[in-house]
Amino acid sequence: MTDQPLVAIVAVAGVVIFTIIQFVRLARQRQGVRESVQQFAQRNAFEFAPSDPYSLAGSDLPLMRRGGGQQCTNVVAGLWQGVQFVAADYRYVERDGRGPAHWHKFHAVLVAWLDPRLQLPPTVITRRVVPAAGGDHVGLRPLLIGWEPFDRRFQVEVAGGQIPGGVVHQAMVTYLLDSLATTTVFRWEVSGSRLLVASAPRNQPTEDMLLEHIEDLLAAAKGFAERLAPVGSWR
Repeated sequence: MTDQPLVAIVAVAGVVIFTIIQFVRLARQRQGVRESVQQFAQRNAFEFAPSDPYSLAGSDLPLMRRGGGQQCTNVVAGLWQGVQFVAADYRYVERDGRGPAHWHKFHAVLVAWLDPRLQLPPTVITRRVVPAAGGDHVGLRPLLIGWEPFDRRFQVEVAGGQIPGGVVHQAMVTYLLDSLATTTVFRWEVSGSRLLVASAPRNQPTEDMLLEHIEDLLAAAKGFAERLAPVGSWR
């Protein structure tokens, strides 16, 4: 009986030591990722910030309004082939509404600024993983465009209940279908004169998604933006 308190103390100490080791390991990993993103920014004459000086996580873009605890890290900003952008590792917490259960969601995101004369209604286009009857975000209504190959692979949601012709038209539909074989982008959304593109979500804690996806996000933002209006007018 006298050994039980000692065993308990050793067990608690073991848990504490393990927690400290994991914390240090994660901190070193994050620091390494941060330095890699910073080096990428320097090589390309972009700006870098470890947190979110542009308040991306506080914006009214639909993805940034999902869940809670929104946070952007490893932020890169600059001008790339005529596209003014801010990109980041983005995370938020999503709850199922039935209790304390929640999931952490992680994306690599990029926001591009378009011609300010473009004032587009909030519109979200996402790849379909499984058919979904409900909408993706409160206030946005899922709609079908009426062309089966596109409707089978993408879900379109828009504020106001009508698909904006300046966003979803034949050239854009063709571009998105063709891009499926070449891009990892999972989500496109426009609001006003801003365009957001995002990678597919992950549930595991990671901060290295931006380096993995940023070049793809840049190319996808440029390709999408060029089809919002006649070439040249959005720059």
